[in-house]
Amino acid sequence: MTVNDYFEYCKIAYLAGKRKGDHIDKTMTGREMYQRYADGHDEDLLEINPDSKSDFAD
Repeated sequence: MTVNDYFEYCKIAYLAGKRKGDHIDKTMTGREMYQRYADGHDEDLLEINPDSKSDFAD
């Protein structure tokens, strides 16, 4: 799994967890959604190579 994979799973979760009245832009990438909705608790996920399985595993 890569961080890009993770962000796509996050996108699915953000869209599935949408409550009535919430506005979530479906055109945003998973990474963009994560940057907007993760409350700044990214644990440096935004800094690692997005396509590296080993970086994500570390």
